[in-house]
Amino acid sequence: MGKLTILLFAVLTIGAYGWITVYPNAREVQDQLQASVNAALSRPGMEWSAAEVDGQTAIVSGHAPSLAARDEALNLVLTAAGDGGPIMGGVVEVVDRTTVAGLQPRTRERSPAAAEPVVPKGTELERSAVPAIRTPFIWRVSSSGSVAVLAGSVPNEAARAALLQQARQQFTVVDDAMTIATDPPAGDWQAAAQLALAQLSQLERGTAELADSRLSIQGDAADAGAVAAVEAALSKLPAGYHGTQQLTYKKAAVAEAAPVPPQKPALEPAPPPVVQAMARAPVPKPGAAAAECEQQIAGAMGKATIRFAMQSAEIEKASLAQLDRVAKVLKRCDDVRVLIGGHTDAKGREAYNRSLSLDRARSVRDYLAGAGVPRERMQVAGYGSSRPIATNETEDGRTRNRRITFEASEP
Repeated sequence: MGKLTILLFAVLTIGAYGWITVYPNAREVQDQLQASVNAALSRPGMEWSAAEVDGQTAIVSGHAPSLAARDEALNLVLTAAGDGGPIMGGVVEVVDRTTVAGLQPRTRERSPAAAEPVVPKGTELERSAVPAIRTPFIWRVSSSGSVAVLAGSVPNEAARAALLQQARQQFTVVDDAMTIATDPPAGDWQAAAQLALAQLSQLERGTAELADSRLSIQGDAADAGAVAAVEAALSKLPAGYHGTQQLTYKKAAVAEAAPVPPQKPALEPAPPPVVQAMARAPVPKPGAAAAECEQQIAGAMGKATIRFAMQSAEIEKASLAQLDRVAKVLKRCDDVRVLIGGHTDAKGREAYNRSLSLDRARSVRDYLAGAGVPRERMQVAGYGSSRPIATNETEDGRTRNRRITFEASEP
């Protein structure tokens, strides 16, 4: 019994000593984190923000001038002490208590009827969980090249599925980080989100954020035509929704290309003869304009294919004359739309091939837009090696499979 008492006393002594030594260290960690967070928020532009550290949780408050400023502040606080973590002593959680200029926070005031009831001492009430309401309702999509990330709140599973389907048609790699939330803004939210997603295919890289009924698009466009196309699309948002864009582009990027020696333009196919019958003009079949436009594009292309630099989306100078002729055809076919498809051979990984083929299709679209073809009439797709027209077992077959196709359709 004596030995057991001594052992118990030793354990209690060690535990007490450990608590005494650890507690000051925990307090010291909190003080160090507070200093790091204060330093992170002292940078220019963050004067509106403040943060209070509780343990390893940081609570950020203030009135942000924009959503971008709010996001920057939250990220600065989260990374103020490096990656950190529970062991390394960094910030492990950031609580957002900020407000954003122009956005009305959603709050639910508690009515007197909802006050805590008076119950006898010792009686415990069953409390139902109240779902958290997101303030505001934010959905965001970011893209770079052929990769897109969708995140934030969506009102239901149907909207989420529709957005994913559209994104997978526009991009090769799609990352889904969306969550279903309650209380979306009024109006056709899904149509607004899908319009926002469609605009990112016009950009080399960018972000579209739908915060309640306000859509903002930022990023890098290929040219002024892409910016104008996004601006035009924003005017078509559903009723009650409003949009702004902050896009940049390299001026005269296409015009500065090295001049190509003049070549004799390929003869365009003569239009089919008009056969009159019974003194009245024949009624054109559906799709006749699109079929005629495709024939003219084929005539402008000839037997040559559009060539690119090795493992690149850069168009070779020898192919620019072909695209100039295609541009002339498309400007005449002003009542059709065209899908520009990129294709590769089967060498290499298919994910890479799809990405490369999409980038090449975009390069062709950007060149044609610079030559005067309205950007909103052109769509792009990257098929990789999924649609071969020849064997991939020979060099000649692989060369034929590496190509750009044009498919015309009527609106």
